[in-house]
Amino acid sequence: MTCPHCGRELVPIEGQKFCSFCGGALDATGVEQKGGVSPEKSAEERLTSPETARPEAQDTGVEERPRPAPPAREERDWLEFPREDYCPWEDQEQLGFFQGIGETLRQTLLTPQVFFSRVPLTGGLLNPLLYALIVTTTGTLISLVWAFTLENPLLSVVDLSGNGAIVAGLFALVVVFLSVVLWAVMVHVSLFLTGAANRDFEATFRVVCYSSGPELFNIIPIVGGWVGLACKIGIMIIGLREIHGISLVRAGLAVALPLLVCCGLLAATIGAVGLKLGAG
Repeated sequence: MTCPHCGRELVPIEGQKFCSFCGGALDATGVEQKGGVSPEKSAEERLTSPETARPEAQDTGVEERPRPAPPAREERDWLEFPREDYCPWEDQEQLGFFQGIGETLRQTLLTPQVFFSRVPLTGGLLNPLLYALIVTTTGTLISLVWAFTLENPLLSVVDLSGNGAIVAGLFALVVVFLSVVLWAVMVHVSLFLTGAANRDFEATFRVVCYSSGPELFNIIPIVGGWVGLACKIGIMIIGLREIHGISLVRAGLAVALPLLVCCGLLAATIGAVGLKLGAG
């Protein structure tokens, strides 16, 4: 510090009130500390002074522009994002058959969005088709068991004695195969008609096949089939959204159109049969 009377440099001592050389009174408000802030400055002044301000608070001379908000999900081009492809069912070399199918069922039923965001889009149709055949056929056979147990009148003409059970199982397998393939074709055509087919048919086929998990809800009598159907439609819509990068509305429309066509054909068939029986 500097004495305001004799101008000599002093070594600052805490509580010093007089100059060591001339004996003059040291004015606390006029004392200056070399190269820094006066020792009498308050803590608030030292923190807000330009010399002691934090580096990030100083003016760097570069204008900081506000970051734009991230675009909404529907506006992003999800098809360009990198994917980490993985499917437990297609990793049976490491997991084995039962763990592979069990983990695939768990992921598709509990976290379908995560599953379909990682499922491989290529690799052939055989693996997803086998998964759908196993799961859907098992669910179909369970529903048939309940139908016979509850004595459904529509199945009264079916004889499962002897080789009848084997024939019924093979017939169910063929029906499941045709239904999976035809449903995948119809959904992909619906995507194409609505302008939402951003991937090829194999990607849509994989979504349809890996949405088969709820078929196992047929283990619950009477209501299990309806609950499984509702869950299957929901999972399929989520899968189409993730795979094709479209909105939930467009994915739902792609699933609803084939359902309306099937319901219309069924109603027309029932009506035609009813007219024929009435005319006879």
